[in-house]
Amino acid sequence: MWEISRIGRNLGRLRRDRGMTQEGLAHAADVSVDVISKLEQGARRGVRISTLAKLADALDADIAELFAQPERSVDGHENPFTESAEPLEEELDEVLDAGGEPVAPAEAEGPRIGQAEQDTSVIPGVSVEASASPYGRDDVKRRALLQLIAAAGAGAAVPPGVVEEVFAGVDRAVGTQVDLADWNMAVREYGSLVSQQPMGTLIDNLAADVIGIGRMLEGELSDSERTGLLRVSAALSSLLAIEFDNVGDRRSARKAWGTARRAADASDNRGLRVWVRAKQADEALWAGLPHDHITALAAEAAQIADGAPCAGLPRVHATLASLAAEAGDSATAQRQMTEFSRVFDRLPDSVSSDPTAFGWNAARQRWEQAYVYTILGDRRAEAALEESMALYPPGTLGPVANLRVIQAMGMVRDREVDDGLSLTLSTLHELPISSARHHMSRQILRKLPGNKARALPAAREVHALTYGQSRTALL
Repeated sequence: MWEISRIGRNLGRLRRDRGMTQEGLAHAADVSVDVISKLEQGARRGVRISTLAKLADALDADIAELFAQPERSVDGHENPFTESAEPLEEELDEVLDAGGEPVAPAEAEGPRIGQAEQDTSVIPGVSVEASASPYGRDDVKRRALLQLIAAAGAGAAVPPGVVEEVFAGVDRAVGTQVDLADWNMAVREYGSLVSQQPMGTLIDNLAADVIGIGRMLEGELSDSERTGLLRVSAALSSLLAIEFDNVGDRRSARKAWGTARRAADASDNRGLRVWVRAKQADEALWAGLPHDHITALAAEAAQIADGAPCAGLPRVHATLASLAAEAGDSATAQRQMTEFSRVFDRLPDSVSSDPTAFGWNAARQRWEQAYVYTILGDRRAEAALEESMALYPPGTLGPVANLRVIQAMGMVRDREVDDGLSLTLSTLHELPISSARHHMSRQILRKLPGNKARALPAAREVHALTYGQSRTALL
């Protein structure tokens, strides 16, 4: 098992051998100097394989050289200056020359979900294209296995597409079949993980699976298989769009939402069509997009639903209520909240008991009530917040962090400014700042009573974290 410190030593040696400074390597590889410095010092806990691939390319080296086993000196200790990648490469060659498909242990695969059966030659951030090597496709498989083993040894995430390439030969031999049950399970797993993992961590896997689904849709399929895969594509594209929104990449989010809407429409599933548009409207609210854009999406979702109870319809009313409450339109907000509760009471059990992002359970219901009622100063806000906190299961990250910011909003509204700002800061420092927390923190700053409160050190820090935060919104 490779250690980060070994990677760092190899990186430093290769850099010095080529007469490059850390700054020069950083520029050539498009990697920060800080990453290179900490790697060489052994101060990083992990590193992406895509980062190592860029460094190896900039050094005109094989990525295997970064994971090379040190040779032993005459006294039996590792010699960091005479290292070789040959044993590892020879082992890989033996596996491939034997004609067998290289198979890695399951635990080396990492948190890969919903494996896409595909030839991954154009997965973003990973290059496994066949080179000019005389070994042809074996060269592709060899390097894919090398990346897989390297990632496991470095404690890094397995690059999307590498696992599929490793098993591609087996798939071609036995034939690939569309397993909709497996894909639907993957959708539900992603729908659960999106609230349990830090924002952005699912982007690579979701992107790989969306690509995999797209390639399967290009093949010969029955009508039921095509419809099922379109539903999966719509769901995964929506989750990918949410992840992009949360990291501030509006351009990618917009493209993902467009794909999700088109796939949902092509699947002719009304519930999914409503959910995608309602969720896009919700994310547009947090992203601070124009009100007419948000209301148009919500209206389109409501029109498609046509009154039928489904998971997206409560979100339509919740989003419109939030929009009205933030604008100071209490009457419209209260009217939407009344309809919101009425729709929730009519939801089928399959929706109201679903804890994933695709359901609408009591925890989510109370969450939305806590937000709108807190803005309105409604006395029901405190009870809704407490109930929502109690209903979310342990390990829930984003929604619970957002509830704490909502609680801070209430404190500031009640003139408990110091406590409210303190709670806001502790929450913002605990996790990366999602679009929802970014939006709500700005709401808190707007509600601060007077210039004196805005001049508080805690208020200035919240301002720096929200207004000063660089977000790559490309509209």
